Amino acid sequence: MNIFKRLFKRNKKSNMLSWAEREVELAIEREHEFERKDAEEHDKKYNPKDFSYGGEIYKSALKAYRSLSEDGHSGLSWSFTREVLMRLMKGMPLTPLKGTDDEWVKLFENEDWHQNRRCSSVFKRVCSDGTVKYTDNDYVVCIDDENGHTHHFGLLANEVYSRWPIKFPYMPSERPYKVYDMTFDSVNAERGCFDTVACLRIEGPDGTVHAVNKFWKEVDDRFEEITKEEYDLRLESYNNKLAERGNNV
Repeated sequence: MNIFKRLFKRNKKSNMLSWAEREVELAIEREHEFERKDAEEHDKKYNPKDFSYGGEIYKSALKAYRSLSEDGHSGLSWSFTREVLMRLMKGMPLTPLKGTDDEWVKLFENEDWHQNRRCSSVFKRVCSDGTVKYTDNDYVVCIDDENGHTHHFGLLANEVYSRWPIKFPYMPSERPYKVYDMTFDSVNAERGCFDTVACLRIEGPDGTVHAVNKFWKEVDDRFEEITKEEYDLRLESYNNKLAERGNNV
């Protein structure tokens, strides 16, 4: 019975590998078709034997898949191995960062910024008063509450760090804190410009949503916190400007 189980398991892996090879074959064929059409559109001669960037990527992925298959992974071990590989490919550590001195490299000779050797998105800053602040470029993402566009804004990122500072040992997460915000130009309603900012809520990596409702206005090239009432007045002014512009079109 054990012999039959091993044979079945081996055949199952072989079938999955054959499936993967066929999928890659189809993907490469599609890449060649795209490249052929592109060559024709630009009056160039197409040779299917030439280097195909997309095709080489698919081949490289198949090598990794084949290696995992040949190692005998299936079920739980396959899922675990995949997660390990994905973290490595994203440049993320497999065990928590310790924050010890040997993990940091100084970025500039005359400045107190350090980058973590094990995770390049993590930084340490030694302030003039001796305090140490830690940041992670992948820790926070800001999301426009109106259109869903993502961006980065230090003012709003600080709202996250003030509530959930990075502490060591630290295990970088693949899920960032999501800050839902709203920004607008209350004076001219110009696109791409803003003088008013609202931090509406923050969604944690675990999906928990925290209401914030903090507001700022720009004063002398810096942002100053304001009340909800003042924010509402500025928002009303912004909406009125948009309405006027719409009526004049």
